[in-house]
Amino acid sequence: MSNLSVDDQGLAHHVEGKKAEVEALRLDGIGKTFSSDVAIGPISLSVNKGEIVAIVGGTGVGKSTVMRMAAGLIQSDTGSVHLNGHQAADPGPERVYLAQNAGLFPWLTVSENIAFGLTCGEAEKRQAVSVWLERIYLKDKGDFYPRMLSGGMRQRVALARALAVDPPIMLLDEPFAALDTRTKHSMQRLLLDLWDKTRPAIVLVTHDVEEAVLLADRVLVLKGIPAQFAEETILPARLGDLDARRLADETLERRRHIESFLPAVAY
Repeated sequence: MSNLSVDDQGLAHHVEGKKAEVEALRLDGIGKTFSSDVAIGPISLSVNKGEIVAIVGGTGVGKSTVMRMAAGLIQSDTGSVHLNGHQAADPGPERVYLAQNAGLFPWLTVSENIAFGLTCGEAEKRQAVSVWLERIYLKDKGDFYPRMLSGGMRQRVALARALAVDPPIMLLDEPFAALDTRTKHSMQRLLLDLWDKTRPAIVLVTHDVEEAVLLADRVLVLKGIPAQFAEETILPARLGDLDARRLADETLERRRHIESFLPAVAY
């Protein structure tokens, strides 16, 4: 598996044939068996600090199961998960997991949801919440409850809550799949803007190959029975406007290449 190193300016560079010195997350031969049938793996993956890795694959292939094992929400039957070089089995603050459902606490306001994982003093919490409300363009919605927000707004709050604790690793399991196209595109831009402030390692599961090509440094295709990583595509640096890149011929070519490894039926 190829690796990327990150220089002093936070720019990712492809490194062949040597272990990354800034590895944030490593899945080492993890696998899962259901009803005596091996469903996934063993698979291995190394993700470096500041790197965004996308996983695509057909419906039911096991993408979300891989993410839940990486998050420590379910245990793998083989192999191990390592965070910053140390084996980790249970969920913890060093990795946050965000799924389609924003997972906001309905009894808390937007501000209280963002502040939920912060352990600093109250004055520092208020300042941090104010900063994040500004960053997600909801500075006038801090006293709202989740039920009062649109789906896109709820996902913005979920992103802010996840990033507010400055996690070294983010695991995003189709976080924008339930959004309409325009809102999804807005959330993709917001994700990159917010990621650029702290540069956590991100693993993104998505059905949207275009999304994977636009957001990731690498795209992995999960397929087969048991599921394995069948293809890895290294992508160039993300330069220029996201919407302009969405229409570029190079984006279409990379989409077609990755889609050639996916099932012919709708996924």
